[in-house]
Amino acid sequence: MKEYTDKEIKSGFTYRWNPRDDGGLCLKITKSSMGTFLFCPAAYNYSYREQIRGAVSDAMIKGTKVHDAEETFWDNFDIKKAVDIVESSVNPVVQRNKLIEYARETYQTTDHEGAEEIISSMATFYAQEFMESYDNEEIDYFKPVGNEIMLDADLEFEGVELHLQGIIDRVFMSEEGHYILMELKTGPWKDSKRTFMRKEMAFYKVLFEQATDEQKIKFGLDPEIPIKQWGWYFPASNYMYIEKCLTRSTTGVWSSIRNLITSYYQDNFEFKWFYKKCIHCNHVEICEASSKQENDHYDWF
Repeated sequence: MKEYTDKEIKSGFTYRWNPRDDGGLCLKITKSSMGTFLFCPAAYNYSYREQIRGAVSDAMIKGTKVHDAEETFWDNFDIKKAVDIVESSVNPVVQRNKLIEYARETYQTTDHEGAEEIISSMATFYAQEFMESYDNEEIDYFKPVGNEIMLDADLEFEGVELHLQGIIDRVFMSEEGHYILMELKTGPWKDSKRTFMRKEMAFYKVLFEQATDEQKIKFGLDPEIPIKQWGWYFPASNYMYIEKCLTRSTTGVWSSIRNLITSYYQDNFEFKWFYKKCIHCNHVEICEASSKQENDHYDWF
């Protein structure tokens, strides 16, 4: 076990948690670290305990640029200006085209071809969404009430001190008076992703509920308003999905945290080898499980 860094000591939490170090730092958990643990405990061990960072892929660069552009869009989108654009013409085609142009201007510019394609799709999508909101007299609900909300929460779970941390992409207010958590996804939509994504959103719900009221108020959110829905937006597939929060997904977050803590106590982060999944792991080249496989992995299917 390497010595803690000054940053870890100052913050009071770390991924390199030592459960037998009384009075030491507490365990840090984020959506990304928990997601990696669920993907493969061994990958979690490489990334977070051993701090072996994989190569930065083009998909990661694209995702960062798209997320940054989306944050800028919501910060700068002017409802009044969009209304003026709609009311400047009775021709819906003209309205739509002008709104698309305004939306695209509101995003950050980028020289990344893949990111630019997705951003253009989002501009078109939100222009259409705004027109529908205007027609239905729902423009008060068009913009999120929270944009890139970074929260921290300190808590004790089954005798273990934890620090949860994360950034919620967007928080919208529903017409019924509750919050909706929304996550932007830059990959293609697949039904098979839904179970895993629910666990991600459930983590954010837990984080929001465990964070202090002062943090929520700082971001303009009301601590008394509950989160009752969550959803995802996949601009690459022009797909948005919103559903009621599922209790079993939230329960699953606590179960996953318990399993993570157990792995630390047992110092056992097992390998979950599956070729079609593992080829996307940044640590496949150094993974012990990978080195033990036969050359032809496709015999399994």
